[in-house]
Amino acid sequence: MQTTGSTQSAIDRTHTHTVRMADLVRVGSPYDGGYVIPEGALRRCDAVLGLGVHADWSFEQDALSRSGARVAHLYDATTTRAWLWSRWPRGLVRVACGVLSLSGKRLADGCSRLTAPFRYGRFFRGGVRHVPMMIGKSASPGVTSMAEAIMALRAEGARNILLKMDIEGGEYEVLEGISEWGEGIAILVVEFHQIEHDVPRFNRLLADIGLRFVPVHLHGNNTVPITPDGFPGMVEISFLDRGLARELLGSELVTGPFSFPIAGLDSRSTLRHREISFTA
Repeated sequence: MQTTGSTQSAIDRTHTHTVRMADLVRVGSPYDGGYVIPEGALRRCDAVLGLGVHADWSFEQDALSRSGARVAHLYDATTTRAWLWSRWPRGLVRVACGVLSLSGKRLADGCSRLTAPFRYGRFFRGGVRHVPMMIGKSASPGVTSMAEAIMALRAEGARNILLKMDIEGGEYEVLEGISEWGEGIAILVVEFHQIEHDVPRFNRLLADIGLRFVPVHLHGNNTVPITPDGFPGMVEISFLDRGLARELLGSELVTGPFSFPIAGLDSRSTLRHREISFTA
C-alpha cells in the first residue's frame, strides 16, 4: 500500500476485475497504440471517436476496417501536417538504427514517421475527420466538450460508438459522470495516466465507469514503473457496455481477477523495459 501524499490507498481491484471474452483481438499497432477489444463487439460499432491522435491513428484505421464503419472523428489540436513533416529527420535516424540493430520496432517507428504526412492525407477524408481541437469536460475556445463530440457523430447516424481516449491525464476530468452521459458508447478504451499521483481519484473514476461498463482487458504500459501494490502506473483498459456484454455472452456477467499480459495479444509499449505482469 502506498504511504505518502494523496496516494494513501491501494488500487481497488473490484473495479478492475474483468469479464473474460473469448474473441479478444488486438486492434491497431502491434506495439504502443494498439488495444485489445472483443471482435464481436467491434462489429457492432458504426462510428469511432478518437481522442488523442499524435502521429498514430493505426487503432482507428484498423477499427474502421474490422467494423465496417465509415464514420470517425479524431480530436487533437497538436497534430498538424507541419508537425508531421518536422518528424522526418528523426525518422531517418530511427530507420538507420533499426537496420543496424535489427530492431523491428525501431525500423517500424522510423518508417511510420517518414510516411505519416502521406498517410494523413489518405486516411482523413470522406467520413473520417481530424478535428484540430482538444476535448474537455465543457466547451471553451479551442476545446470541444464530450457532449458536442458525441452529438456530432450522432448527427451522422452513429448509434454504437467506439470511444478511444489517450489524452495524457485529461481522462479524469473528461470522463467524469460517464455513467450518466455514456449511453450509445459500445466500447470504451482508455489509457489512464499518473495513477500513482492520486489513487483515490483513479478508484472513483473506475467506480463511475463500472456503473455502465465492464472491463474486458487490461495492459500495463511499461514506460512507467509499477505501483507499490503491484498495479501498473499507467494502464490501458478496454471496457464494454454491460448490456452489450450480456447480449454477446448470452448470460449474466461474472467478473473476476485475471493475470496479464495475455500471450499472443499483448506486447510491450517500449522495448527498453520488460513487460509488466500483474493481476487485476
